Amino acid sequence: EVITAQAETATPTRAMLVARGAAFLSFIAGSAFRRSEAEYRRETEAALDRSYRPGAMVRQFVAVLASSPRGEALRTLSLPALVVHGSEDQLCPPPHGAHTAECLKGAKLLLVEGMGHNVEPGLTPVLLPALLALFESASSGRQAA
Repeated sequence: EVITAQAETATPTRAMLVARGAAFLSFIAGSAFRRSEAEYRRETEAALDRSYRPGAMVRQFVAVLASSPRGEALRTLSLPALVVHGSEDQLCPPPHGAHTAECLKGAKLLLVEGMGHNVEPGLTPVLLPALLALFESASSGRQAA
């Protein structure tokens, strides 16, 4: 419903765009790192002020659907990598993150409970230790623990 509203063809008002954008951000946030509606509204307003491209979301969605699988290309890489994925990602469900991690030799999957699609500000305490371990493994040439 929220995604469908983004693709309506009628010219929406700024208030409608802000309401839809905030609802979409809330929808994809996940339960553990959700921000206030006011914060999502401010983020949406800032995005609208930067650039308003009515068809961009639809074009991005179509591009995602039309893109080729990347698994074979990822299998050619061998490097320390951290695949961060939310357990509540409704746009790209967790099995997709697991598949990406399986395709990358040397990758570690960090499935964050309660995280949705976006990297929310509240994730810093969860992500920082995992990123530091990745950086350490990359600099020492060993796998992250």
